[in-house]
Amino acid sequence: MSTEKMLIDIKNSMFARMNGTILRTLNVIENNRCRLSSFEFAFNATVSNEQLQELGIDAIIKNTIALTRAVAYKRSLDIKNKSALENGAEQFQTVIFETMSRDNPKLYRELKKFIKNKSKELNCKPSE
Repeated sequence: MSTEKMLIDIKNSMFARMNGTILRTLNVIENNRCRLSSFEFAFNATVSNEQLQELGIDAIIKNTIALTRAVAYKRSLDIKNKSALENGAEQFQTVIFETMSRDNPKLYRELKKFIKNKSKELNCKPSE
């Protein structure tokens, strides 16, 4: 199997896994968003100002806590998805650099030198 074919297969495999994870997470987020929207709509439609005052502070606090937990859960999923995407990109970058250093050392050295120079210009640390 050629190096290019291996890289394409690895890339396709990684992106397929990341895509599946992202789609599953987006479905969960959308389901939670729909639940929150329907809860808010039902709450506003069924509770008048008088009833809200009769509910008492305990019920209001309980509902507020539930909504806060839902928002925190959504944020944690967003962070996990971002981490998964960044990890996949880093793995792909590692495979590219390892293959390049083996198959085309001159190009690898030139690329590494280019990244190092650009990193100095931008005052940041290169990842590779």
